[in-house]
Amino acid sequence: MLTAKKLAQLFHSTYEELAPYFHYETRLASRKTWEDVPTNNRDLMIATSERVLATLKAAGYLGLEVVVPVARDSDDYDDS
Repeated sequence: MLTAKKLAQLFHSTYEELAPYFHYETRLASRKTWEDVPTNNRDLMIATSERVLATLKAAGYLGLEVVVPVARDSDDYDDS
């Protein structure tokens, strides 16, 4: 089961991992492992994940197949 905490952890670690591919340097304060992220920041990410999951559930998206694009750098990124 995907919990809000798991989603927040996944988003955080993936964001930090992908940032260099998009020629972006994350803030030193947030460039930490999940366990070392300040509590208020973790709580915010978990609360945001709760809201996103609730919105997806209400819209009927949870449980549907998800299309995952192949990783690419920002020059090739097309969000259409």
